[in-house]
Amino acid sequence: MAIPHYDVVIAGAGPAGCAAAIRLRQLNISVCLVDDAKDNTLKVGESLPGAAIRLLNRIGIKDINQLLPKTDYSICIANVSAWGMDNWTYNDAIRNPENGGWHILRHKFDAALRRLAKQNGVVFYNAKIGKILANDTEDTPKKANYTLAFKTQETYLPSAISAQWIVDATGRASTIIKQLKIERLHFEEQLSAIAWLKPSDKNQDSTTRIKSVENGWWYSAKLPDNSRVVAFYGLANRVSKMVKAPTLFIEETNSSKLLEDAITLEDILEGVSARNAATSLAKKVIGDSWMAIGDSALSLDPISSQGMFFALYSGIRGAETIASVMEDQNDVSEIRNAYKQKIESVFIANQNSRKHFYTSELRYTKHPYWQQYLKAE
Repeated sequence: MAIPHYDVVIAGAGPAGCAAAIRLRQLNISVCLVDDAKDNTLKVGESLPGAAIRLLNRIGIKDINQLLPKTDYSICIANVSAWGMDNWTYNDAIRNPENGGWHILRHKFDAALRRLAKQNGVVFYNAKIGKILANDTEDTPKKANYTLAFKTQETYLPSAISAQWIVDATGRASTIIKQLKIERLHFEEQLSAIAWLKPSDKNQDSTTRIKSVENGWWYSAKLPDNSRVVAFYGLANRVSKMVKAPTLFIEETNSSKLLEDAITLEDILEGVSARNAATSLAKKVIGDSWMAIGDSALSLDPISSQGMFFALYSGIRGAETIASVMEDQNDVSEIRNAYKQKIESVFIANQNSRKHFYTSELRYTKHPYWQQYLKAE
């Protein structure tokens, strides 16, 4: 029996994968998303910059209200930082012509994008892709460059699917391009210790807060449901200790004075978890019939708060690149190179921004965390 065939298979149904899938359908290209998505799992990436509305417009979303109910997003009124000094500096959103953006419930945002993708005719498989094989069987379509098996074979899944193109939108895990033997470049050691605090009447400040300390830096934002995310960014050994001993995370949160009110262990919603937060870049982001988008292509430093914007941008740009390659049957190397150059330009801009931020903290230059950025100059 012939297996289902799609012009494009996208592994990963986060913002990058969904944006790419919706844009591909707008361009009349058949596409399916594959992801073992969990709608109720808390996720990092709660900051959506105001400029992202231009990208959402490209996939048919005129206003954030069209995508999310008011209970799932709140306006970011200002960015507040104590970086390189003890005093707090306020950057009011009113000065930004595209507003200060929003704090979103990320898992709700992702679920809303998946629903929009399905409404646009995108097929969705709630699963993970296993082995990827080059096509050499007679029962697959002529333009099927890949046959893809599912990692877990459930009864409702086909035995396999085939595709002309495969897109890696699996985030920092980059599970697809790893199978294709594409290496990643890593530029520093940085992990984050993250905790979500239960909804509370304490710490009602609605700004985005960032503060540098001797062994790294802290971040916090209040979420639309009155909960709060708190994160520490530093070296692996320090983050590991915080994950193993949440009381240490609590102590250092309070000693940092990041929040106006002290927190306790009972305030934490689901414990303290670790995430890789280092900048990394795939050595190759596009091939003859595959592509990496979002964090799979380029994982940005969280200090930039541009991860969500880049996910949407690279997803849309990637979809348009694939459509152009499919339409032009002649020399398409320039089309592929244009996508590669766009990703590289974002990387260079992010590197310059990182250099500015990290080398402006001059109080702790003897600490290994800060030294790694000074050595990179």
